[in-house]
Amino acid sequence: MKKYLILLLLILGACSTSIDKGFVIERSWCWDSGYRFDDVDFIHFIEQSQFSYNHDTLFCNSKPVGVIVYFNKEYDEIKIKNIENGEIGLYYGLKYWK
Repeated sequence: MKKYLILLLLILGACSTSIDKGFVIERSWCWDSGYRFDDVDFIHFIEQSQFSYNHDTLFCNSKPVGVIVYFNKEYDEIKIKNIENGEIGLYYGLKYWK
């Protein structure tokens, strides 16, 4: 019973932490270390980009390729886990100038 309670608390904690979509799409993400998606150094969410984002999932050419598993607004960084192999890549954000 104790195991199930701990599992439930972990699930509820994970569900309550939502990633700010504006935080993600208002930046260009520069690869730093770990897994690199589609062998590109930058991930952009501007019009006509191969990348898009919905909830916590990253899409490349409309195919789900990764999930954001960590984000830090203070340091403008995210970690993205590859859906196929579980590898994680670290990316730093560069805010778009308008």
